[in-house]
Amino acid sequence: MYRKVVTILTHPQLLRRKATAFPPFEAWGDAEKSTIQDLKDTFTVLQGYGLAAPQIGLSRRAVIVNLSALGIGSDAVVMINPQLELSGELQRNEEACFSVPHVSAYVNRPLKCRVTYTSEDGAHEVLELEGFPAACLQHEVDHLDGLTYLNRINSAWRSILQNKIRKKEKKKQAAQKAAREEFDREHRELMGLDQKKTGHSRKRKPKARKKRLSKSKKRR
Repeated sequence: MYRKVVTILTHPQLLRRKATAFPPFEAWGDAEKSTIQDLKDTFTVLQGYGLAAPQIGLSRRAVIVNLSALGIGSDAVVMINPQLELSGELQRNEEACFSVPHVSAYVNRPLKCRVTYTSEDGAHEVLELEGFPAACLQHEVDHLDGLTYLNRINSAWRSILQNKIRKKEKKKQAAQKAAREEFDREHRELMGLDQKKTGHSRKRKPKARKKRLSKSKKRR
């Protein structure tokens, strides 16, 4: 099932929470299988380099990484309970995120990583990544620990970006409101709901009746 992405504006507390690990494969139930399927369905719509379960409101330790888009495979891979071993000098890459809308920033991360994980079929897998693919995987696993790339940059630049996000979101919401109002206006005009009533259609107010005076009052 497709799920709407949550952001630091809509669900900040959820994105700061450390995700819950999956149990052993033999103990997976409907909840675990549903989490994996929802993650895959949502990513099929969004695409990109990767997506973590907390980004769709599911605080479980699962990510999907698009190896095809990263140029190191032919498909997207679901990683359950991924564990990273980092190595190498720091590299600097520009990062963006579905959960951090409107902005991007340069982030320093280790050049290499080795990830061990459980596949969606229950197999134990190991993958070694280097360069930009390694940075992308680190980005996704950060979500499982309640972090976004904003936590990886200095506080001054983080504050600037957060203000920029709020301003852009406010402008976006204003534009959406204006578009809805314009749509409603055009719809009402099309349906003839805003036409001014003609004089023939106006109800005439009944004239006030003159009170008849009694003979005694007439004489006064």
